[in-house]
Amino acid sequence: MSLRFLHPRSLKTRVTVFTLVVFVVGLWSMAFYASRELRRDMQEQLGSQQRAVVGVLAASLSREVRMRLQALERTAALLGPLLPADIDAAQDRLEVDLVSGYLFNRGVFAVGLDGVALASAPVSFGRAGINYAERDYIRAALDRGQATVGKPVIGKPLGKPVVTIAVPVRDAQGQVVGALAGTIDLGRPNFLDAITAGSYGSTGGYFIVAPRDRLIVTATDTSRVMQALPPPGAHPTIDRIVGGYEGTVVLRNQLGEEVLNSGRRVEVAGWDVVASLPTREAFAPIDRLERRMLLAAAVLTLLAGGAIGWVLRQQLKPVVDAAAALARQNDRSVPLSPLPVGPADEVGRLISGFNQLLASLKESSEAFRVSDQALRQVSDAVVICAPDGSVISMNEAHERVTGYGIDDLLGRNCRILQGPQTDPAAVRAMHEAVASGLAYSGEVLNYRKNGQPFWNDLTISPVHDANGRVTHFIGVTRDATQRREAQAFIARQALYDALTELPNRRLLLDRLDQALLTSKRSGLHGALLYVDLDHFKALNDTHGHDLGDQLLVEAARRLRGCVREADTVARLGGDEFVVLLDGLAADEWASSQQAQAVREKMRNALAQPYRLSVTLSGGASMAIEHHCTASVGIALFPGHGLHPQEILRTADAAMYQDKQSRRAPTPSAPA
Repeated sequence: MSLRFLHPRSLKTRVTVFTLVVFVVGLWSMAFYASRELRRDMQEQLGSQQRAVVGVLAASLSREVRMRLQALERTAALLGPLLPADIDAAQDRLEVDLVSGYLFNRGVFAVGLDGVALASAPVSFGRAGINYAERDYIRAALDRGQATVGKPVIGKPLGKPVVTIAVPVRDAQGQVVGALAGTIDLGRPNFLDAITAGSYGSTGGYFIVAPRDRLIVTATDTSRVMQALPPPGAHPTIDRIVGGYEGTVVLRNQLGEEVLNSGRRVEVAGWDVVASLPTREAFAPIDRLERRMLLAAAVLTLLAGGAIGWVLRQQLKPVVDAAAALARQNDRSVPLSPLPVGPADEVGRLISGFNQLLASLKESSEAFRVSDQALRQVSDAVVICAPDGSVISMNEAHERVTGYGIDDLLGRNCRILQGPQTDPAAVRAMHEAVASGLAYSGEVLNYRKNGQPFWNDLTISPVHDANGRVTHFIGVTRDATQRREAQAFIARQALYDALTELPNRRLLLDRLDQALLTSKRSGLHGALLYVDLDHFKALNDTHGHDLGDQLLVEAARRLRGCVREADTVARLGGDEFVVLLDGLAADEWASSQQAQAVREKMRNALAQPYRLSVTLSGGASMAIEHHCTASVGIALFPGHGLHPQEILRTADAAMYQDKQSRRAPTPSAPA
């Protein structure tokens, strides 16, 4: 097998690897399934064996415990007439009784109703006079009259685990007069050794567990004697066993070892007999089988890989030859020619069909070359997008208009051209049309790459395939900024004075009409102040229109400074200005006072000296100081009519009256 065949981009390599993966996955899936099933069957078989063993052991333990309970009950029946009156007789009775030596290797003792030991055997253990009232087995016998196997504890004199069995002592009337208890030292030979002395399997063993106390009473592994079980909730499987489950489970014990456990409850003692076997021993045959299957799978994988590779090399040779011939034609200097066709099988038919596509491609490439050249020559900016709006191609004109090159936009959406001042309504209309597969035409404010805004006269046209589905969108962009600016300039010229940039008569009348409507709704008065600069013609005649224009511009600036931002200062022509005050007071007299205050403010502002610049012959300039006054007429509305022209005439007449009454003096000579 050549190294070229092993190349990761090789079709043969990928097919071989894929086939091997399918083969290995199938093989290992079957092995895993077989292993799981065998493990489950073996677990059931071993569990059945364990349950049978612990059943026998539990029956044996139950007999032993019952025998000791019965022996205690027989002795308790003899002690009933003696306690608590004749303690010496009770002591003699215990010493001659065989219970203490044969069944209880740590002796027996009798207590009164107060829990204090009255008699014990052997006497050498020194139990007489000790209070056992707090022991659980004594309390159960005295308070509830029950025979009880007590909680295993570490005996204080011995330092070894002991278990005590207690029964009530009743008098002739059946009343509890005391209790008789027998103690078993688990550190010495006892009846539990018959269960825990042997091992289960090679590495397993047995446990006797007190589930009520969550404690291991004794075990084959002596290191675990009196070991406490995990607290409730810490180990759900152990909780399940403690709760009385008598089946077989797999768990991880407190030593961290996975074991197979089966248990059986001994009701008379309240204990569980448990057989435990590590799973490494229990499932050793399955583990050996799995290792053999792994080795077999590895060998089969190598054999299958070699066979598949050889077959693929033979079957794909025509494809490899055709691919090599096609790679040689990537050089633009080599003309397109048909690929070599192998046998007339599926691969041969595929290559024949591809040769037909090459012929069509040769024809289409020439047509595409002409179309591409034509697109480059178009002066309008053109961009071609996918249905999702991502840019596929664009011409050079688009880069000139937007500043974005093809590397900036390729694969990105043209929304990158939008900015903070782009009209959301126009964008929404464009998106709705594109989403519906319709054409769109409109003007949108876009931004160039350098952040400069421009008006985009945009046309978007969808391109459909033979099935009517949209495959592309073609966007044509024309920079409409200059046309927009020209239109805005023309519109401004129609409404504003070219010299002072104040609203002209047309805009003034429109705003006055709006002010009349607002005054009618709100009940507030407004005022129109007609301003005329005194002796302005004399300045023009003496120094020329250039100085007159300077004066008019400065006067306009001073008038704007005398009113609110919402008020209107307009120039009607020549040296005549009009000031529109809107939203004054509801009372006519108060409104008149407000208007007169503004008039005085404007008069004072206009009366300040003007510093004007005169250009002399030779290019030198000279500054002159000019003093000027103004005549101002006031017309309140709606008190002076409801038509803008009527109010304007009233203010004009008031201005002439003001001029006559003031008899404005002749302006001062230039300084």
